[in-house]
Amino acid sequence: MTLPVVVVVDDAGAAVDAGKPKRVLSLAHFVFVAFFLTCGGPFGLESAVQAGGVLLTLAGLILLPFLWAVPQSLMTAELSSMMSVNGGSLVWVWRALGNCAGVANAYNSLASALVDLCLYPNLIVGYLSFLQLSDAQAYAAKIAILLVVTLCNAVGLSVVGSVSLVLMVVSCGVFVVEIPFAATVLPAADFLAIPEHVQWSLLSSVLLWSSTGWDALSNFAGEVRNPTRTYPLGIALAMLAGTAANVIPIVVSYALLPDASAWGDDAFLVAAQRISGHGWLVVWVIVAAILANLGQLLAGMAANSRMMSAMGASNKDDGIQTRTLPKILGRICPRFGTPLNALSVQFVVAAVIAYFDFQVLVQFLALLNCFRLALEFAAFIVLKYREPLAERPFVVPGGLVGAWVITVVKTAILAFIVGSIALAYPMVVVIATVVNGAIVTVAYWAGDGCVRTDATSSASSSPLPEATADSSMSSASIPSVFC
Repeated sequence: MTLPVVVVVDDAGAAVDAGKPKRVLSLAHFVFVAFFLTCGGPFGLESAVQAGGVLLTLAGLILLPFLWAVPQSLMTAELSSMMSVNGGSLVWVWRALGNCAGVANAYNSLASALVDLCLYPNLIVGYLSFLQLSDAQAYAAKIAILLVVTLCNAVGLSVVGSVSLVLMVVSCGVFVVEIPFAATVLPAADFLAIPEHVQWSLLSSVLLWSSTGWDALSNFAGEVRNPTRTYPLGIALAMLAGTAANVIPIVVSYALLPDASAWGDDAFLVAAQRISGHGWLVVWVIVAAILANLGQLLAGMAANSRMMSAMGASNKDDGIQTRTLPKILGRICPRFGTPLNALSVQFVVAAVIAYFDFQVLVQFLALLNCFRLALEFAAFIVLKYREPLAERPFVVPGGLVGAWVITVVKTAILAFIVGSIALAYPMVVVIATVVNGAIVTVAYWAGDGCVRTDATSSASSSPLPEATADSSMSSASIPSVFC
């Protein structure tokens, strides 16, 4: 397997040593990072309980792993083992669907990733309400949080994995301690109650948000040790941990606070306060909420910076050149093997978006994700037909039938989410449509005046079958301003 090297060229076309990513992520570190990238604990799910009640929330958390997370993770495991390069999801779409879809997916992925990052500082500051911060102080706190996490990411993925382990233990441990207290009041709680008016758009958006991130695991495939083994096993372990980390805290806390209408952003904190004589639990919940969201922000920033770096890199990943951003963002720090320039730009942009409210951001994010995920689903199916002979160390069970089944199920979920948001907030749909329309326009424009590369000229961990290795299918284009 050839390790992808990021090559940055100067204006004269000469290669400049930009360093290269290192395969530092072991199975254990991968599981911890995957846990926070795809789950991170229950904090943020309070809005789902308030919107749809505990029954619908728990049903969603139990069913979504089978209807969404399992199909999504199977697709990710197959395509990441097939193309084990950083920025993997960008390469999937480009390789399968060509230039326009590739550029559109790249920019949409970047936009949704940046919005997603800004959810976590909002949630963290929400749990600091006892400090009674002014709007200016709260915004300054969000920026400080983004800065600390950016610096941690700059050191490398091995550090991110180790820190994620500590954060996972501390953030989830508090709910295990609460179980004996909740058990005494559990029979009195009505877990079958459903609000008279269910806010389907908010409920579905929050549940989808809590179950996304599986495809983002492909963004650092070039830094994972033994990816053909690590991805399937690591994803399975992370999924089990994530489901338990969501369901158990909801059950425990609802037993202590059995009123869905009282579930605001600080519901877990209020539930802990109901355990009299144990003020230390309240402190632990606050710390757990902060650390859980820090862990999700840490993992998200790691994945997103690799995607941004891939969009600025001049190398060919699996024969595909995905540069759709200025080449300076593709530079890799030789000392740490991390994309410092991409991390810096990501921090600046996220600091601006973090100003907005959580509930507005999470529904707008859901719409952006739907467009991006639809392209990934299409790429998965197209590659099944176009490159049936390509090496796939891991394959989705069931062959073509299995691939179609998981794709149809996921597409139906996306359609439901878009419909529910459109009914409740049509203006949000209009804005998301305008944003995606602008992205597609740029993608179409990028098809002309671009750099084209032949997929067969680059060593690949998954070579194209001879019948499909032509430049019309495997070449990529980038706006000439970035060439």
